Amino acid sequence: MNFPFRQFTAIVASVSLCFAVSGAQQGDTLTLTSGACSVSFSAANGSILAITQRGKPGSICASGEHGLWHARFRDGGELCATNCAFTYERDAKANALHLFYRHDDLTVRVIATGRDGDVEFVAEVLPTKKTLLDFAVPARLRFDPDALDRFVCPSNGNNGVGMALRPAFFKQQSEDEPAGWRHITTGGRGYASLYGGSLRMRDVHDAPVALRVTAEGREWFGTGLAKRIASAQATVNRAPAKGQADLVLADSDNGAYFSASHLGGAGLLWRVGGFVGDKEQRLVVAMVKAAVEKLFAKAAEGRNKLGFVSLAAGPQRGGGTAMAVQDLLTALRASRTVVELRSPREMLAALGSREFLAIINPYGEMLPAASDDELPAAVAAIGKFVRAGGNWFEVGGYPFHAALRPVKWMSFSATYPPAFADFMQLDTRGGSASLYGVQPMKWPAWAGAKEPDAIFVPGKLGCGGDERGGWCERGFATFVDAGRSWRTPVVRLAIGKPVDKTLRDYCDANQIKQKLSEKMPADLLAKFKKSVLVYYAGNCAEKLAHLDKLPSPALVHFADYLKGGFDKEYPDHLPPQQKFGTPAQFREFFDRCHALGHLVMPYTNPTWWCDHPKGPTFEREGDAPLLRGLDGKPSYERYGNPGNDGWTICHWHPAVQRANRETVRQFSEDYPVDVLFQDQCGARGWCYDTNPASPTPFAYTDGLLSQVAEDAARKPLSTESGWDRAANYEAQLCGMTWGIVPTEGGPSWRRLMKHEYSPRTWDIFPLAHIIAHDKCSFVHHDLGQFVTNRETLAWTLALGYGLSYRIAAPALDRDGPREWLRWLDRLQKSVVARYIGEPLKAFTHERWSASSGRDSAASPRRSRPEAVLHQTAERDNGIIRASYGPVEIIANLDAQPCLVAGRALPAFGFRTTAPGVVATSLQDDGTSFVTEGCARHADVWVYATPEGEVAVELPARMTGRLMLTLDGASATPTQASGRVVRLRLPARDNNRDVKFLWHATVAPQ
Repeated sequence: MNFPFRQFTAIVASVSLCFAVSGAQQGDTLTLTSGACSVSFSAANGSILAITQRGKPGSICASGEHGLWHARFRDGGELCATNCAFTYERDAKANALHLFYRHDDLTVRVIATGRDGDVEFVAEVLPTKKTLLDFAVPARLRFDPDALDRFVCPSNGNNGVGMALRPAFFKQQSEDEPAGWRHITTGGRGYASLYGGSLRMRDVHDAPVALRVTAEGREWFGTGLAKRIASAQATVNRAPAKGQADLVLADSDNGAYFSASHLGGAGLLWRVGGFVGDKEQRLVVAMVKAAVEKLFAKAAEGRNKLGFVSLAAGPQRGGGTAMAVQDLLTALRASRTVVELRSPREMLAALGSREFLAIINPYGEMLPAASDDELPAAVAAIGKFVRAGGNWFEVGGYPFHAALRPVKWMSFSATYPPAFADFMQLDTRGGSASLYGVQPMKWPAWAGAKEPDAIFVPGKLGCGGDERGGWCERGFATFVDAGRSWRTPVVRLAIGKPVDKTLRDYCDANQIKQKLSEKMPADLLAKFKKSVLVYYAGNCAEKLAHLDKLPSPALVHFADYLKGGFDKEYPDHLPPQQKFGTPAQFREFFDRCHALGHLVMPYTNPTWWCDHPKGPTFEREGDAPLLRGLDGKPSYERYGNPGNDGWTICHWHPAVQRANRETVRQFSEDYPVDVLFQDQCGARGWCYDTNPASPTPFAYTDGLLSQVAEDAARKPLSTESGWDRAANYEAQLCGMTWGIVPTEGGPSWRRLMKHEYSPRTWDIFPLAHIIAHDKCSFVHHDLGQFVTNRETLAWTLALGYGLSYRIAAPALDRDGPREWLRWLDRLQKSVVARYIGEPLKAFTHERWSASSGRDSAASPRRSRPEAVLHQTAERDNGIIRASYGPVEIIANLDAQPCLVAGRALPAFGFRTTAPGVVATSLQDDGTSFVTEGCARHADVWVYATPEGEVAVELPARMTGRLMLTLDGASATPTQASGRVVRLRLPARDNNRDVKFLWHATVAPQ
C-alpha cells in the first residue's frame, strides 16, 4: 500500500508520548490478548517482552537485540526499533496497538492486532534518505533452548522437505565432537608465507588444457598412469609461480599441474595446480596415490606412517575440488595403513612427529584450524614438517586460502523462495508459537503489472544459537526508495496450535489450495498416478525401436532432442537437433508413445537464455529481455566447468513472454505433450530485477510465478524442486531430496544435510507434505536422482514419492535394468498410485533408541517410538513411519537391520499396506513382493532370483484348498498358513543371479 509522505508523518507526529492505555498497561508493559494468546510489549520501545499461552508456564519467546523490527538499507546500513524515538496508542475497538517509531532515516508504524486467537503484525514504513531493501516485523525472536521441544522450519526446496530442529541445534557444540565445520576465507597470506609470494592466478572458469608428463613424472607414475595423464586435460588455474616448484611430474601450457617444493628443506610440499572438477578427480586420486607409494618405496627408516586429515563430522568435499574425501581415503587404504587425523589438534601433533612420512589434506583450499588465530601456526607447522623431511599433500585450488573451523554455534538460513514456505514454529514447555507471512494467492497472472498490491514479496528465514540462547527470524525483501512509503504483508503469530493445524491454516490464509485432482482431467490423472517417471535416453530411432519394452503407462521424460543440445540456445527448444532425429521422427515418437498408453513429458527450460552460442530468439531480441541487478548489469549464469553459460531473464519483458508462449504452443499443437516439464521454475530463489519491464525491483519471483500460472492453464506442469506457491500450480515437483536421500551419482556440490548438521540435532519434518502432498506428485530430481537400489527405494516410499528411473533405450534388452524397472512399475501401480495426490495423515522420523526416553521430533502427531535404534555412523538415518491417504509405510533407512514393533526390518527394508494391498522387502537379499486382491482372488508379484522358494503375505485371508498359477505354468494346489503362501520360482537359463519380476495368481479352488 502506498500513501502520501505528509499524511504518514502527520499521523506519527500527532501521537503523544506514552499515551495511556486503559486496561492494557501495567507499569512498563502493554498487553494484547487474543484467545489463548497473550503478547506483552515494552511501553518504552515496543519490544515483545513475552509471548504466552494460557495454561502454560513462562514465555515461549521474546524480542531479541533488534527490538520489534529491523531494517536494512541499500547502502548496507541497518536500523532497528530500539534505536528510534517511540510512541504508541491503543485502538480498543479493533483490539490493536499502534506503535510508532521515528528516526532520521526511517519512519515506521507497526499495527499489532489480536484477531481470531492470533496476533497479526503489519508495518507501514517510510525511508527518508535512502533505499530500504529488507524489513522484518517482528524482528529476531529469542528463546531458551532448554525449554525447547523442537523448532519446525522449511528446508531449502532443493535440499529437503522440512526440518524439526532439536534443542541441541541451538546449544554450543563440543570442540572435540563438533556438529560440523565452517570455512572462513583468509586469502593468500598462508601460501605466501611458505613460498615467498603468490601463485599464478587464472580465471575461475578457465578452460581445461592438455597435460604433459615430465621425465620425472614417468618415473614416479609408471607407464600406465603416465599414458592416462598425457591423454587428459585439466583446469590449471592455480599453478605455482616461477621458482616455486622443485619437482614437476605433470605440466601444462598454464604451468605445473602436479608438482612439489622442498621449501628449502628435505621433504616436499605437493600440490595440484588448479581446481579439480568432476572430470579430473579420479586422475588426481591416482596421481596422489602413485606419489605416496613411490615415497614409501624410497623411504628410509624412521618416518613410516601415512596421515590423512579426516575430520570428525567434516565436509564430504573440500574447497576447489570435487573429489570426495572418502574416495581418496579408500584408494589409499587399498594398499597401506592410514592414520586418520580427526581434529586440528591431532593434525598438529602429527606434523610435530618424526613418525609421519606423508600427510594428506583432502580439503583443497581449506586447512583445518581450531580458530582463525591458529591458521598461521598450522601453516608454519606444515613448513617445518616439510623442511624436516615430511611430505604434505594439497589436492586442489589455492592452498591455505581458508580456515576450516569447528562449528561452535549452528545456524540455518534460507531465502523464500526456494525455502518451501514462509513459516516457522516453536514447540516449547511454555506452549507453541508459529510465525508466518500472509500473502493470499488471489490475483490472476501478471496482475502485478498494474496492481502493486498483487506483487508477491519474497523474504528470508533463519535460526540458530549463540551465547544468548536460541534465535529465529523472518523478514521481507523489498525495494522502497527514499520518500516513498510501503506497507508490509501481514505477519501472523499463532499460539497454542499443533503444527499440522497451523500449516493448514497457513495454506488457507495464503490460498494455497489447488488439489492435484484439479490440475488435469480425471483420465489423465489416473494414468499419471500409475506412471513411473522414466528418463528415456537415446536418439529418436533408438527410442522408437525399444519403446514397446517400457512398462505402460510410463511418464516418458527426455532432454536429448533439444535444438542446440542441453543448456544451449534457450529459449529455442525446437526443431530437434539433427543427430537426434527429424521433426517427422520426433512426431512419430510422440504418436507411438500415446498409442502404447504412455504419457510424454519433454524437458524445457524457460528461466534463462543461453549464450555461446545464442539461439535465434536471443540473437533477434538482444539484451533488452535480460534481468538487471541492482547494479544495472545483466545476471550471468554458468552450469558446470567449463560448462554452459547464459543470462537470467526478466519474465515481465514481452520478448520473454512471447518466447515462452511459443514453446508452450509447440508442445500443445506440433508435439502434443501430456505434461510439460519446465526446469528451474520451482528451484530458483528470488533476486532483484531493475529491468524497466519489471514493475518493481522485487517482482522477479512474481513474474516467474505468473508465467507458471499462465502455462498451468494450458498444460499440466512439472518442475525442478519446488516451494509452496509454485506447488499451487505445478502438478509435479521433481526434487527436494538432494540433501536427504543418498541417491547414486549426483553433482559434486551435493551435500547431505546429515553431513552439514549432525543427525543428533535434527529430524526430517514433512512440512512440504503437509502443505502440498495432496496438490502435487513428488518425485526425485528429474535429471540427476533416480531409484536405482534398495536404499533409495526405501527412502522414496517412506517419503511418499513417485518412482523414477533413468535408462538408455538399448538397455531395455538387458535383464537386470529391465526387470528392476518392471519392479518399480509394479510398486508404482499397486502402491504409489494410491498415495499420489493424497494428504499426509501421519509421519514419524525416528533416529534414537526408545531407551533414550525421548520422542521423535518430527511427527505431526506425537507418539513414543517403538523402534529399537542406537545411533551410530551406520545407523544415523533411522526409520520413517508414514501414512499417505490409505497407504501406511514403514521403512528402515539404514544399512543395519532393526526391530520395529516386534517386526524385523532388514537393511533398507520396508513394509507398505493399504486396503487390498501388501508390499514388502523383508529379506536380506532384497527379495520383495506385492500382493493385491481380496479373499476370492489375489495377484502376486515377486521380485527375486530364479529357483528359490518365496513366502508372500496375501492382502486377505484365504481358507481351504487354494490354486496358485504362475505365469507360463500350470496351476498347482497350495494352502495358506494364516495369510502366507509359498511359491517356488522356476529356473531361467544363464541368469541365476539376476532378479526377475514374477507374477502369479492365487484363488480358492
